[in-house]
Amino acid sequence: MQRIEEIMDWIPIVFITFKLTIIAAAVFFSIKSHHAKEKEEQEEERQRQARPARKDSPIQLGLGQQRVESSQCARQGGPG
Repeated sequence: MQRIEEIMDWIPIVFITFKLTIIAAAVFFSIKSHHAKEKEEQEEERQRQARPARKDSPIQLGLGQQRVESSQCARQGGPG
């Protein structure tokens, strides 16, 4: 009977240690994920700033697709 009481004394210690380990791992991966996402957003912003779009660029005016289609027609000898 005393053996069971000795084991019961360790149960809270084991469970609390396990719980703290799981919480620590969750916090670590949460911070790691947040850091990676932030770094990715900064890289995208850096790339966006490296190639600023002009005000009259074909992409902004919606002419990008039209130019592609006309150049394809010209190669094929069709209308356009």
